[in-house]
Amino acid sequence: MEEFHAAGGQMIGWKKGGVVVAAAGTALLVTSFVAPNRNRAFAGSSHAASTATIPGFFFGGREPAPYRPPAPPALDNIVQSLGRSFNGQVGIAVQSVDQGWTVSYNGASSFPQQSVSKLWVSMAMLDAVDRGKLTLQTPVVITPGDLTLFNQPIASLVTSNGYASTVGDLSFRAMTQSDNTANDSVLRTIGGPSAVRAFLARRFVDGIRFGPGERLMQSATAGMTWSQDLSV
Repeated sequence: MEEFHAAGGQMIGWKKGGVVVAAAGTALLVTSFVAPNRNRAFAGSSHAASTATIPGFFFGGREPAPYRPPAPPALDNIVQSLGRSFNGQVGIAVQSVDQGWTVSYNGASSFPQQSVSKLWVSMAMLDAVDRGKLTLQTPVVITPGDLTLFNQPIASLVTSNGYASTVGDLSFRAMTQSDNTANDSVLRTIGGPSAVRAFLARRFVDGIRFGPGERLMQSATAGMTWSQDLSV
């Protein structure tokens, strides 16, 4: 066992191998390595030794926030240049999953999600299944009056008598074929836009504003006012 010294030479504890086993002025101190050069220690008292600053060690009840390396300057310059040169409104964001940094242009602005919004509908549907509100086999009938506009491959299956399906099948079509009618049908079945917003709030998903559904969103994006005639 060897002595452990703080800056200035003051002996504040003892170390055996890679583990601090006791500290001067405290009843007991035990720590284990959680990462190279960063330990976490819990002291048995609030004496001076328990709050001393030692390179590579942290004494006290809280661990410092993890170090996040800065984004590569060259990448940031490229993203800013692309954003400034675009002839229109644009948002760009690049995030490192491993290191946690983000480079963005207009990163605080909100933009239409288009079919990315189908993800939130399917997630809210699966959450409703988990909570026993419905099942993947819950039946849904799509009628001609339920058709939306633009991309809706399922429209070819809808007759004057409608098309019988299930929540699970419609969600699959929405996610794999980006089918707007299938997505709106799932959305209606789970309770409408308010159900998706409630799901996002329960899951603490910030920065997302879920819109009114495919009919109103797609027609408004195209500069039109929705009417059922657009579904033809």
